[in-house]
This record gives sequence, C-alpha cells and structure tokens, in this order.
Amino acid sequence: MSWKALLSLAALVSCRPAVPPAVVPFIEDDAPRAFAEAKRSHKPVFVDVWAEWCQPCMAMKRTVFTDASLAPLRDRFVWLSLDADKETNRAFLEAHPSETLPSLFVFDPVHGDRIVLRWGTFASASTLHTLLEASRADAEHPDDDDTTRWSRWLAAYDEAAMHARTADERIAFDAPRTDLCLALGTPTRAIPMLEASERDFPRWFAPPMHLARVYLAEGRLDEAESAVARARARISGRRALPVLELEAAIRRARATR
Repeated sequence: MSWKALLSLAALVSCRPAVPPAVVPFIEDDAPRAFAEAKRSHKPVFVDVWAEWCQPCMAMKRTVFTDASLAPLRDRFVWLSLDADKETNRAFLEAHPSETLPSLFVFDPVHGDRIVLRWGTFASASTLHTLLEASRADAEHPDDDDTTRWSRWLAAYDEAAMHARTADERIAFDAPRTDLCLALGTPTRAIPMLEASERDFPRWFAPPMHLARVYLAEGRLDEAESAVARARARISGRRALPVLELEAAIRRARATR
C-alpha cells in the first residue's frame, strides 16, 4: 500500500467518532472467560455480536450501551462483546451462526448454556432493558412450563412494542409476537398489530405473510390466500422461500377440506 493510501486510511479512521464507554462492563472477545465467569457467579451471559462496518452495531455502542437506564442491570449479567470479524471468535460464531448484525444473545450457563434470548436487529435502550428483564426472569425459572414462558415473553414483547419510538422499531416485534400468539393458541390476538404494520409498510412482505399464517391457523383460507398473495407480490428471489412454503401449506389445507 502506498504512503498516500495509508494517509487516506488514517484520515478516514481519525474522522470516525469515538465510541464512548459503556455503562456495563463488557468482556471483549473472550467467550471462554465470560462463560466461566457466568458459571462461577450464577449469572446469565449477554452477548453482543457486532462488526465495525455495521452501522446499527455502532449505533448501539454509541447510544444504547451508554444509556444510564442499563446501569441497574450491570451486576445482573456477565457482558460479552464479540467482534464478528475476529478469528478468535470463530468458534462461537460457528456454534451460533447469525444472518444479521447486530446479533444479541442471552445464555443461561447454569442450565447447560441454554439460549434464553436471540435477537437479530437493533434494539433501543428501552427495548433492550425489557428484553433483558424477561431474559433474567426466564433464566431464574428454568422449570416453568412452555405456556408460562411463552406468556411471559409475549408480555415482554408487547410492552417493548408499545414503547417503541418508531414504526420501524415496533415492526421488529411482529414475528416473535405472532409466533407466540400461534404457540399459545390465540392467533386472533396478532391480527390488529399485523394490520397496523401492513398499513405502515405497504410495500413490505412480512406483515401480510404473518397475517396469512394467522388466518391459516384459524382456518380462514380465503383471507389466508389473499394475504399470502400480497406477500408474494412484494418479494422475490431466495427470500421468497418462506412465502412459497406458506402458499403450499394453504393449498394443502384447502385440498383436505
């Protein structure tokens, strides 16, 4: 690399805004140490998988992990930060692959490193606080039955969605809320939120896709077909596979009537 290129690179690096210190004590790029400490202290492990080129990741470092509202949680978790581009973190990334960054996890090391939370997008400070409180409750009650756990998580997601600052932030909860409504046998509960998301994001495939799932579960096949057709018109390529699978499921349900 020429000296001019080196100077240009140095200038770019120097122009990046500094990342202020987090209010929680992160262990940097040392998963074995973090999990060993968690086992000794009987605390869950929070993991932030990030990369320097990922804008939402850096936004979380600058505006979320520095937020004073997280300070009361600093001693309730072991905090681990993993740079996705570092070779030293390959073992963790291969064991827990993620398609998006940032990827946030909470593990319960006391009960076999059980994954309590997996979150694959930006989370505001208020959202993260809600998710961490639910994760801590989940880790503290590993013997709860599925209905109790699902209800607790649905309440947490509902609260986080209610306090979302923007529609973009709120829609991130649509998929897990829909999953939990279906698991709890209350699919109708998901319809108002999904209808609101489709109004707010008329070109996005996900709200009608989730509506089709709900209508299929309720046996409302005409509405399921209409919703999945709207989703299919808004997506193409490999990302369309879940929509195509849903179309096939609706056809099978129609054939068995």
